Amino acid sequence: MRFKIEDQYKPIQPLVLTLLGNFKLEGVLIGTERRNAVKYFERDGRLINIKYFKKPHFINKIVYQYFRKSKAERSFLHAKLLLNSDLGTPRPIAFIEERDNIGLTKSYYISEHLTPDFTLKKVLEDSGFPDRKLIIQQYTQFVVTLQDKGFEFLDNTANNFLICQTTPGKYTFYIVDLNRMRINQILTPERRIRNFERLRADEQIISFISEELAVVLKMPLQKVMTKLQTYSMQ
Repeated sequence: MRFKIEDQYKPIQPLVLTLLGNFKLEGVLIGTERRNAVKYFERDGRLINIKYFKKPHFINKIVYQYFRKSKAERSFLHAKLLLNSDLGTPRPIAFIEERDNIGLTKSYYISEHLTPDFTLKKVLEDSGFPDRKLIIQQYTQFVVTLQDKGFEFLDNTANNFLICQTTPGKYTFYIVDLNRMRINQILTPERRIRNFERLRADEQIISFISEELAVVLKMPLQKVMTKLQTYSMQ
């Protein structure tokens, strides 16, 4: 077993290991277990989030053993990079990998559990959501800030953004599901626009995003909107 825990969380290492041992039977499941499983646990006034990554197929077991970091380790490292760049994500605690004679069998990413006011998915699904346009504008600005700092978040989907209202009209964004991310990127305007393609947004949302991007990219609004609609449909 490979176990890496942040120094500040070493006092709770026994607790983390206990939670992992009870992962199948305890904890509150978030979403479904179609691919991976995410649960949170409340212990001693602390909320801890654990993401279990499904067992990789034979080839990937070898890939993760010798050629590529596991999804759990990438999530852990990406979270640290984001926080060091003053970008929102739940604070990483640890990651754990289990292996057999062939390669990786299981991996877990452990972080502080964040309870948001709502997710971006709720905003996208409800056309009457309060402050809908403002939230989408601030979400777009957040993604642009990610891009400006060299992060290309490949899982830019509505479920992966947790939102907290800090003051009236001001929202703070936190990203989760961090393993698919490119670092130290210089993004062309085309790649910046395409980064929003996985949202499955309606025409109004595409319009809100395009308005923000057109200003940032100094491009005609209609051109940005047409590109974003095309990528979204693809």
